[in-house]
Amino acid sequence: MSKLMTLAEELQGLLYRSFRLLDEERFEEWLADFTDDATYYVNSRANMAFAQAHGGTDDDVVALVSGRQQNGLPLRVQWIREIWYASQLRAHTLHLITNVEVESLSDNEALVRSAFVIYVTRGSEQMVFPGRYEDRCRRVEGNRWKICRRKAVLENDIVRGPLIFIV
Repeated sequence: MSKLMTLAEELQGLLYRSFRLLDEERFEEWLADFTDDATYYVNSRANMAFAQAHGGTDDDVVALVSGRQQNGLPLRVQWIREIWYASQLRAHTLHLITNVEVESLSDNEALVRSAFVIYVTRGSEQMVFPGRYEDRCRRVEGNRWKICRRKAVLENDIVRGPLIFIV
């Protein structure tokens, strides 16, 4: 049991640090928490339910955000910065993470499920995005954990405009 607690504490620490880096707009450090082959996927529960009702699976759903780390995530960070620069209006975020559950898959791989609420402030506009994360984490060289797959599912049925922040 103590090994699992240590694992849970390590992986919770990875999540908490990662979201703090996002909220502090330290994107390059945030990207370093992902493996080079990482996948990142964001969708809404309503989109997923629609696909399943029509015989599809999660993989059949058109994602709101999708990408591989070596291309998708750095390009997404660049796009967000360009939007912020062009509009001269940043989106400030506060990620709250809770209900973290860790399932050991092997000595070097774990599944981490959590719930989130993201508060986004942009000028006088405030938005709230609740949802769930499912992260697959891998122990890499140096005995460090990194995220190799992130799936974020928003509870919002309707998402207005582009997501100009990182979920």
